[in-house]
Amino acid sequence: MKKFIPVFGAILLSGCFQTKLDTSSAENFAATAEKVIEEVDGSAAEKREVRRVLTELSLAMGMSEMGGLFGMGSKSNNQKLEATLNELDGKTADDLVKLIQERKK
Repeated sequence: MKKFIPVFGAILLSGCFQTKLDTSSAENFAATAEKVIEEVDGSAAEKREVRRVLTELSLAMGMSEMGGLFGMGSKSNNQKLEATLNELDGKTADDLVKLIQERKK
């Protein structure tokens, strides 16, 4: 019984240490996005979908920064991007899979 409790506790805690998406900057997003993609436990299709969504967001972040540099960024697009990034900040791989599945319905 004494050996069971630490093992059971370790199993429970293992789910608590998933990487959380950090959208505070493009650099933090890129670093955490790769880790989050690696942690997708679902099917290969779910992993591809999470990768696609995070890649599109990464590209949108880059385009937003470039548009801002040249004074060409659309304010409404930037606001939509910021709202999406705020919604996804702190999400784990499991959270993203659930969110993507909900949005497909």
